[in-house]
Amino acid sequence: MLLDAANRVVLCNARYRALLAPIADTLFPGARFADILRAGLARGMFPEARGREEAWLAENLAHPPPEGQAMEIALSDGRWLRILEQPTPDGGRVGLRIDITAQVASRRRAETAEAEARLARAQLLSAVEALPDGFILFDADDRLVLCNARQRALFPGMADAYVPGTSFAELLRHGLAVGQFRDTGPDPQAWLAARLAERALPATNRVQRMVGGQVLRVIDRAMPNGGRVGLRIDITELVEARRELADMIAGADAGTFRADLDTGALMVNARWAAMLGHDAATLGAMTLDRLRALTHPEDRARLDRSLLGRPRGHFRTHEAARGEAEADAADAATDATARTGARTGARTGASIGASIGPSPATDAPADAGLAIELRLRHRDGRDVWALMRARVTGRDARGRARTVSGLTLDITDRRRREGILQAVASAAERILGGGDWLAERATMLAEIGRAADVDRSYFFGLHPPVDPALPDMPWTIRQEVEWCRDGITPQMGNPEFDTLDMAGAGLTRMQAAFRTGQPFVLHGRADMTAAERAVLEPQGIEALSLHPVTVGHRIAGFLGFDLCRHDPAGWSADATDALAAAAHICSAALDTAAAHARLREARDRAEAASRSKSDFLATMSHEIRTPLNGVLGVAELLESAVTEPEHHRMLGIIRHSGQTLLTLLNDLLDMSRIEAGRLSLEHAPFIPAAVARRLRDIHGLAARDKGLAFELTLDAGCDTPRLGDAHRVQQILHNLLGNAVKFTAAGHVALALRAPRGGPLVMRVRDTGIGMSADQRARIFDSFTQADTSISRRYGGSGLGMSIVRRLVDLMGGSIRVDSTPGAGTTVTVSLPLPVQPGAAEGAAAQANAPAPRSLSGLRVLAADDNAANRFVLGRILGRLGIEAVIVPDGTAAVAAARDGGFDAILLDISMPGLDGPGALRAIRADQAGREGPPILAVTANAMADQVADYLCQGFAAHVAKPFGVADLRRALDAVLPGGP
Repeated sequence: MLLDAANRVVLCNARYRALLAPIADTLFPGARFADILRAGLARGMFPEARGREEAWLAENLAHPPPEGQAMEIALSDGRWLRILEQPTPDGGRVGLRIDITAQVASRRRAETAEAEARLARAQLLSAVEALPDGFILFDADDRLVLCNARQRALFPGMADAYVPGTSFAELLRHGLAVGQFRDTGPDPQAWLAARLAERALPATNRVQRMVGGQVLRVIDRAMPNGGRVGLRIDITELVEARRELADMIAGADAGTFRADLDTGALMVNARWAAMLGHDAATLGAMTLDRLRALTHPEDRARLDRSLLGRPRGHFRTHEAARGEAEADAADAATDATARTGARTGARTGASIGASIGPSPATDAPADAGLAIELRLRHRDGRDVWALMRARVTGRDARGRARTVSGLTLDITDRRRREGILQAVASAAERILGGGDWLAERATMLAEIGRAADVDRSYFFGLHPPVDPALPDMPWTIRQEVEWCRDGITPQMGNPEFDTLDMAGAGLTRMQAAFRTGQPFVLHGRADMTAAERAVLEPQGIEALSLHPVTVGHRIAGFLGFDLCRHDPAGWSADATDALAAAAHICSAALDTAAAHARLREARDRAEAASRSKSDFLATMSHEIRTPLNGVLGVAELLESAVTEPEHHRMLGIIRHSGQTLLTLLNDLLDMSRIEAGRLSLEHAPFIPAAVARRLRDIHGLAARDKGLAFELTLDAGCDTPRLGDAHRVQQILHNLLGNAVKFTAAGHVALALRAPRGGPLVMRVRDTGIGMSADQRARIFDSFTQADTSISRRYGGSGLGMSIVRRLVDLMGGSIRVDSTPGAGTTVTVSLPLPVQPGAAEGAAAQANAPAPRSLSGLRVLAADDNAANRFVLGRILGRLGIEAVIVPDGTAAVAAARDGGFDAILLDISMPGLDGPGALRAIRADQAGREGPPILAVTANAMADQVADYLCQGFAAHVAKPFGVADLRRALDAVLPGGP
């Protein structure tokens, strides 16, 4: 909309009326702007004015939007508008109203998605904090990313050093400095080197003794992204148990045994038998061979080496025992890796805990005997993890062992807990590494199911997720994924679980537990209600453990683990706690997946909004350039036809105003391209002195009109060609000189160029104008900003020029400096690292001797344009050049006229009704049937770089952007006609 100096409407376009449809009837020439605002207030268009209408009206009339600055305003129908206003030379204003509703909505969605992503990460970190063991994560540069509180508690002397970004080596050195480690040996630096060398291995699993007496199992594993993740498990109690074997026999619930190495007889107590589900009657006589038969096949080799392979002489001396114990430790680590890999589906090296195995015999002194962990077959067919400790209790006269005694502890719960946490840590590693939850959950359930020694593991989803605060929401569950042990009947595909109403099935105790975030555990059928038994017994479930999975504040489903064997052992607190950690990881994974999906959607919407903005700018460019071509073209033609000085002055005002509008349009397009990262620079030779002289001709005339002196200083190197984008260099100087002339009322404007060979091109613009304060200089490069609003009102301008200068200088790898003093003027220095063109001397001589533009008189040119004003301008400009012009109104007429031949060149508008410019080009070339035809030029208001490149690819010989003048058309024709440059 255009307002005059009295704030009355001069004109507004249809789009403006459409955007303000409720008050469109007030938008007529002569309408007062105040009346238009009052109409909007009366019709409730401006929510921010409600309750303070008169104050709001007074503010908007007294303080219009600052020149060149965008203001955003909400309308009552939910739309958002961006308001841009510029003063006109006659004291009025021109304003733009742009619908930015989609951009605002996209921005808000992106902010919401970002907040949700942060929340999901916080929940994932919370799950890591819930782990009972130390957890630590390093990036690909072996620098700390995060660790949990348990990690700091295990290493109290190093707690303050666990700062993100600290390297692993720095942490170890700090630990050595504070005396954190006990087993560094006589050479701490050698110990440090050994620990650093281990970082190159795919995985490490070792025991670390601490000064405070703690013993830790240290497990590290490389991640796919190059980082490393680790667990620090406190095994102090286990080691102490091995050292205090005698005391434990007296007071612990442990099985004891005594082996006769001569006869092979093995005597065990009732607790030993009970661990395997037997009593004295069912177990029968035991022998070492039967012990081997009860041992899991994967553990027999280690049993052979540790106990069965040590008859008599193998326990001869403490020294021999110590050496064999060290060999056993290496074998045990190897066996543990293989066994754990088999247990988790041959995933050797795939998870953080894959190499957690039995503690080696070297965990205890040689004279303390041996300790092994192995699996023994239970009476019901399952495996029981047992820790067997043994020592020589009888020797013969030659010192050879005759009897070995020891105890056996049931460590199934501990091993189950460790295995579950290994699987949970493995899943956490993959999720932290960017794994897909939907693809990973089946693997995770299988790993946890094997590690927990359950018969079935699964995930049920709630559809829809349930808000526990809403009592009336339906609890409809559906089984989504399942793992079963061999021999167990799967329940996936069971129609009963396609959609099961929990309340309707009587599973209300499960609902109550989930509402409070607690697991639901049944240790056996005796714990089941009748309703629960009706659902669970058909599946063969004897015991189960269910754990809710939440997303945000809603319950998304639950993880379940079933025991289907008769007389199950039930669930230990350690096992249920470890399974709860798995549910936390699932919750965090679902949160992360949902947040990532929302972020992708927000990104897609933002990209769509950016494309819409680019399309809008391209359309506006075309729609403004088309009538502007008529205005500037006719003004240029009239200038040579009128003789009255007053008429000349008025034509000059028209041309200056049109050029100002064109400059503003070009600045807006340049800024859009720069912000979108689509502004490309040319790399072609040009002569800096020639650029400076062209600008002197333009700005020197403007300076003289204001009574200013204009000085141009060029050193000798400025005539040497440089490689760069001459148009953008000229644009930088054009903006700087334009500002210098605009803001200088008296004195002079000076342009100086220095181009030392081997150095940068240095350009300095100096004026004696109004100058700037330090605060004003700090804002000079901001888009749509001038030093202050009074300058904007006094001198005009969009506030884009210096912002574009700064960004062009940055794109060229240069620098810019502004020195200014209020009232004393401003000096701007630009340095551009543009290289000298190879063979520069020859190039300079060739350009200096370039011939003057040739005459185009006598040529015959066909031109097509659907706009009558543009046809008029084309005809007159071609006539001014002495060219015989045939002007037609559309592409179809151009094709018909071209068939007659005899044209030296053809000018085609792009956007014409019916057959457009590209279509006419193809039709004309098809008619020529391979014959060489005249060059065809695109003459169009579509002037964006990607559009120009597209037209040249389609076969146009050149592009002439509207608005154009006599010189522009002359240069374009001279370039494409035979014999041209």
